[in-house]
Amino acid sequence: GYFTRLLKEEKGASVDIVEIDPQCAGLASAFARDCSIGDIERYGWKNAFAGRLYDHMIFADVLEHLRDPWGVLSQATTMLKPGGSVLLSVPNFAHVQILASLYNNDLSYADVGIMDRTHLRFFTEPTLRDMVESAGLEISDIRPINVPVLPQGCGTLWNKSRVPGKLADLLRKKPHAYAIQFVACCSKKR
Repeated sequence: GYFTRLLKEEKGASVDIVEIDPQCAGLASAFARDCSIGDIERYGWKNAFAGRLYDHMIFADVLEHLRDPWGVLSQATTMLKPGGSVLLSVPNFAHVQILASLYNNDLSYADVGIMDRTHLRFFTEPTLRDMVESAGLEISDIRPINVPVLPQGCGTLWNKSRVPGKLADLLRKKPHAYAIQFVACCSKKR
């Protein structure tokens, strides 16, 4: 409920939320106008919020946990007001340390980070753009959040990874080599 509280108290926003965990919903709903408890991919929120149109929607580190993020984003877009926006963030699977780990045949999972074991989908900048466009949106701004060295415990055995020097140089020079996630602001296509 921290983010919901911030939006309400600091920004004066009316916030509707979708939360799968009833306990978390109980905490966050104290700051929300309305709350739909359930799996976002079962679309109960479409009925709970029927007839409402939104100025803004936020998918903060949500889409990578879904079986069909493309479908959820497309359905949500139908409830966006003209001129409205969608703010979303997803981890960047093409971080240099993840790629170095893959080179070393490692795809270990962790409790947090890019390799969070609850992630069902993995994104790079191009695959994020493809998903956004397939939902009838266009990206007006995209920002990589750079973290040159992933924190310990964020998955993979990257700290034990070795790659040949030339490959290491190529990986470091990739666009967004150090982006741990992308944050994108999107609007409906015109």
